[in-house]
Amino acid sequence: VESGQLCLLASVLGESTTITIPDLDPLCHLVELQSIAGALLRRMQLTPVFTRSEAEARTLASSSDQRSYPILLTPLDTGGEKPFEEFISADESDRPWLPGLRAIPHSVSGRVEPMLSRLSEILSVGGAEPDIALSISTVFRNQFDQFHHKSSTKNLDQRL
Repeated sequence: VESGQLCLLASVLGESTTITIPDLDPLCHLVELQSIAGALLRRMQLTPVFTRSEAEARTLASSSDQRSYPILLTPLDTGGEKPFEEFISADESDRPWLPGLRAIPHSVSGRVEPMLSRLSEILSVGGAEPDIALSISTVFRNQFDQFHHKSSTKNLDQRL
C-alpha cells in the first residue's frame, strides 16, 4: 500500500522531467527477504525453518509439527533478479524533495523519443522471447552506460 501511495504522490506532485525515488540509506534500510519472512512468521507464532532444497521444505511441510513453517531459500539466478534495487546511477545526481523522497532532474535531450520508438518497433515486430529481451536490453544498454541485465533461462514462475 505504501509503495502505491508513494507512486501516486510522485506522479501527482512530481515536477515535469523529474524522476522521484525513495530516500533510502542502504546501510539502514536494506532488509533481506529472509529476515522479513522470519519476522512475519514469528509474529504469527510460527517457527520459520529455512531450507535449501524443495525436498527438504516439502518434508518439513508434511511433518506433524504444525508450528514449524518451511521457507525455501533459492539462489538469485533468474533473469533480472538481484539482491537490491538501485534507483540512481553513478552519473546522476539527486536532491531532497519531500520527506522520504528524492528527485532526479532530467533534461529532455532528445534521447528519449528515439529510444521509445525503437522499443515500440521491437515489440510490434515480435519474435521469440529471448530475442526480444536481448533487443530491449541492447536498447537500454546503448541509452544508459551503467545498465546491466542478467539473463537466465530460469524464471520465478518455475519456482512456484
